[in-house]
Amino acid sequence: MTGYYLSTSSTAPTAGAAGWVAVTATTSFSRNVAYTLASGDGIKTVYAWYKDGAGNVSARTSDSIRLDRTPASNGTLTATAGNAR
Repeated sequence: MTGYYLSTSSTAPTAGAAGWVAVTATTSFSRNVAYTLASGDGIKTVYAWYKDGAGNVSARTSDSIRLDRTPASNGTLTATAGNAR
């Protein structure tokens, strides 16, 4: 592997597309990468591809998160005695 590409679009990039992040050639890769999601609440999906030195692009992989930036409307918890709990 010589590079990775992250996007919120599921369309595969070409090996020469802008946006590829180059890495030192390796057969095993692991990295935490910051990625800024589009504004607004809802399901957000990030897609990733990898390429090798010959320009072959991998199959797509992805992961999703539910983004909810709305503060809780009632942050109060009240305990009520009963049932021996």
